[in-house]
Amino acid sequence: MNKKKLNRIGEVSISRITENDRYMIHIIRKNWKKIVGDVIAEYSFPSFFSKGKLTVIVENNLIMSEMKMYRETILENVNEEFHGTAVSEIYIKGGKIHNNRDIYNEHKETEETAEITAEEKEKIERLFPDVENNELAERIKNIALNSKINEKILLKKGYIECERCGDLFLGEEEMCIKCRNELENEKMGRIKKLIEKNPVISYRETEREIEELTEGEFYKARDQLAEDLTLFVSELIEQNNLKEAGETAEKYALYRTGSSEVYIINKVKEELLNRLTKFLKLRGRI
Repeated sequence: MNKKKLNRIGEVSISRITENDRYMIHIIRKNWKKIVGDVIAEYSFPSFFSKGKLTVIVENNLIMSEMKMYRETILENVNEEFHGTAVSEIYIKGGKIHNNRDIYNEHKETEETAEITAEEKEKIERLFPDVENNELAERIKNIALNSKINEKILLKKGYIECERCGDLFLGEEEMCIKCRNELENEKMGRIKKLIEKNPVISYRETEREIEELTEGEFYKARDQLAEDLTLFVSELIEQNNLKEAGETAEKYALYRTGSSEVYIINKVKEELLNRLTKFLKLRGRI
């Protein structure tokens, strides 16, 4: 069977198991040293996989630079493990890895000791009823089985399943940190849209639009919107585009204060312009 045919079968088979991306990330983690080599594997960890996108955490700047340089090669090596296009993109970012990696050290538990039930095995078998390539089918079934064993081991160790994404994590919350952050970002986005639409909107008015809104979240959104404009104002001053810099600084003041008082807006606006102008002069940029 030629390689093109094999890849096509691989893509079809893999699409059946990506309904649970834990199957994919498990095999990537298990074979990470083989994929990237011992040195890079020592300083990196494949932390998350979803919809064809793999996120890798790296805790060494030199290793990160090398991984970015050879991103395409790493992508090819990952997909080679699946005999098909399982991963379409790789995101590489800095962070600490050792605590995460310890969770996925090799375990000596087997299918029996991990208490894989007949129903669970049957469900895995049903994922690939008509794959033509028996070797490939068995390989991917093993991925699914190993993932299920790993899941059982972690559950025994006290991990719980996120009610939103199904990932396992340690903690007392009902959702993992990734999902909590996603929901927080979505909520923050809704708050920002309301403020952008009406910069003088109050906390109470916003609270009526967004459930379970806290004052901290409301003012955090205001601060973020204001800070997002700071760099732009600085660039405008540097370009001597003082008219637009003043207009943008006024918007900054509106976002920061939420006030309709002209005196307050002008005061905050001038403070920003003076602070940025002083900074740019000290740096010799104007």
